[in-house]
Amino acid sequence: MSLPNVIAKVEKAQNLPVALVIGGERKIGSALCDILRSQNLQVVTDNHPSPDYIFQLSNKNTKNLLDLAVRTRAKFLLVTESQNSEAEKLALEYAKDYNLRVVIAQINPNTLDSPVSLASGLATLMFRPDTDGKIFPLGSPGSPKIPRPNPRFRFPSKIFLAVLILLMLIVFPVFAVASQAFFGLQALRTTKHLLVSGQFAKAAGTASSAASSFAAAKNDLRKLSGLIPIEEIYKTLDIAEDASDIAYHLSLAAGPLAKFFLSVVNLNTAFDISSALNAVKPELDQINTSLDFLSVKIQTSRLKPYLDFLPMSKNLLTLTSHLLPYIPDLVGVNGRRTYLVLLQNNTELRPGGGFIGSYGLVVFDKGKLMDFKIFDVYSADGQLRGKVNPPDEILHYLGQPNWYLRDSNWSPDFALSAKRAAWFLEKETGVVVDGVIGLDLYFVQKLLTATGPLKLNDFDDVISAENFFQKAESQAEINFFPGSTQKRDYLSAAASALFNQLTANNPKNLSLLLPAILQSLEEKHLQIYIANPKIEQILASPQTEVQNKLFLVEANLGANKANYYINRQFTVQTDLGKSGELDTTLTVTYQNNSPGDVWPAGRYKNYLRLFVPYGSQLLAASVGDNRVATASSVLNENVLRSLPSDQFLVFQSSESGMTTFGTLLEIPANTRRILTFKYRPPQTLDYQQTFLSYNFAVLKQAGTGHDPLSVIVNFPPFLKAQDPLVPGGQIRYNTNLSKDKTFNIIWKKSL
Repeated sequence: MSLPNVIAKVEKAQNLPVALVIGGERKIGSALCDILRSQNLQVVTDNHPSPDYIFQLSNKNTKNLLDLAVRTRAKFLLVTESQNSEAEKLALEYAKDYNLRVVIAQINPNTLDSPVSLASGLATLMFRPDTDGKIFPLGSPGSPKIPRPNPRFRFPSKIFLAVLILLMLIVFPVFAVASQAFFGLQALRTTKHLLVSGQFAKAAGTASSAASSFAAAKNDLRKLSGLIPIEEIYKTLDIAEDASDIAYHLSLAAGPLAKFFLSVVNLNTAFDISSALNAVKPELDQINTSLDFLSVKIQTSRLKPYLDFLPMSKNLLTLTSHLLPYIPDLVGVNGRRTYLVLLQNNTELRPGGGFIGSYGLVVFDKGKLMDFKIFDVYSADGQLRGKVNPPDEILHYLGQPNWYLRDSNWSPDFALSAKRAAWFLEKETGVVVDGVIGLDLYFVQKLLTATGPLKLNDFDDVISAENFFQKAESQAEINFFPGSTQKRDYLSAAASALFNQLTANNPKNLSLLLPAILQSLEEKHLQIYIANPKIEQILASPQTEVQNKLFLVEANLGANKANYYINRQFTVQTDLGKSGELDTTLTVTYQNNSPGDVWPAGRYKNYLRLFVPYGSQLLAASVGDNRVATASSVLNENVLRSLPSDQFLVFQSSESGMTTFGTLLEIPANTRRILTFKYRPPQTLDYQQTFLSYNFAVLKQAGTGHDPLSVIVNFPPFLKAQDPLVPGGQIRYNTNLSKDKTFNIIWKKSL
């Protein structure tokens, strides 16, 4: 932070409002400066980074001063000698567009009033609360006058005087605080609405107004210090002011980002991408820095309903800020870029998110979206020359001797699956891509929720968030035959309608997209891989060091859409052993609600893998039909045929630095199954330490929903949890697996 900014913040902290007087060399200006100083204002006559009040006594540099007022939320007073001057018009325009507090004083050059009298009138106009947005003539009949004490005034009785003093000391300041806080909350609520509706310039104005109201409330609250407890109220107002300031900068950044988005998808729009993004970066940096400190406070604040949009935007804003230097390259400013879009149907769940029944190719060139087409994956797979050996599970359980693009997302690590998909696409079609985007039906439904129902003219059909699954399946799968373009045509029509709605020349569409993108990224319904190591590092999920991590990954091998009918519930229990062992039991309750075996419903043929810390030992495994596990590091037909009827195979392997336990679990229609895995990770807790911590994570598979999750930790009696609400011996959490969940427990060893 620069020295002037530091000084400005110190001045505000000392309750010294700053008045910037432009034109102070004039007689009126000199008199005005004297009046303001007598009222304990700091008066400056040159540029200041953060004034509270701006008096412009000349018509020079009006726009720059108005811009300064918008940035600093200062009240602006313009002095003019003519009606309908250009400066007057500009000031009123700013008042309307940015909700700026503006008052205009028209001075008659032939006035007989003294400079001191005129300066007093200007001060009155600035500090009266009812002058905003109005025009006042000075030096003529009807000009505002400073109230003067009545010389005949006599003090009332002592009792009345005491009451009056009480009102002045407590009641009036309390009323002022409440009023300013109310206006601030109203402005903050309006800001949220304007941001969602894409009215970013107006949002900046209302956010600025909100911050000013909260600052004024804090100022009035200080007057009550020592009379009433103000600490908690002051903290709340401080949070509100900081949040309003963040919303202001967010509004300033959203405008150029919206223009960038619209320019990319509109071939007729010319836009300097690099300059716009460079202008946005300081705003994003300030937002990210401020939110780092504010997000925690918001969670426990009474203002959370007003401010929920700020922490929600944190991750996306951070991601955007990190990606800014690379965005021109990503949209083809420096050369043509092609991206593979995997349309993953999560009603037929696969490790990477869902079965790849179709794919799309998106082409950017010279900063513009040039092409977007959808293709049937089987058309590409039919062009593969040669043989690619599949994973053992695909070979023995799916019965596929070859590996194709449609099964390329066998790894839950999207970066690895994306590289394989890009490799298959090149071998099958010759197309080389610069990145891969994976999306599932949940993501499409979120977009349709934002846009509302869309009409597909070519099919005389309407799709919505509620019916998209049924429509897509009926049109794309039923009556399908080899060589048919039915599926491709329908999905292309749906994609085109959705794309046209989102790329219409309307900044509001950015507000529609951002929440859907943010939530989908967090919940892995939208996954992105870019073939650039620096960008790949930015997009990678942050890795938290934990002592125990588990990740259940499923694959529907039944050639149906049974996952639409599957409900599951997770329970993860850790039992701390005598020597600090972290014995962990995963229990998954499956319910197949398929109405029968008629496609797309039916038996859920689920090959699942449990990813656990490398070197973990499998202690036991069972399923609800009373079968127990036999572990093997080999998976082939001989091993499968030799299994006793009361046992099932757990194929033990390793992937991505973790040990995996895999098995085939079949769940008939209208059937419930309970699966359990018990394992012991190599990590242990050191009971010799006074303080112990247990960090563990439960990861979410892409393509799954909000499955209920219960976490239980049983610990010995000589440990006492630091959370006073936790009873002895057990800690329990009830949540859902909407995204990756990390838990941290701290104990103190009893002496």
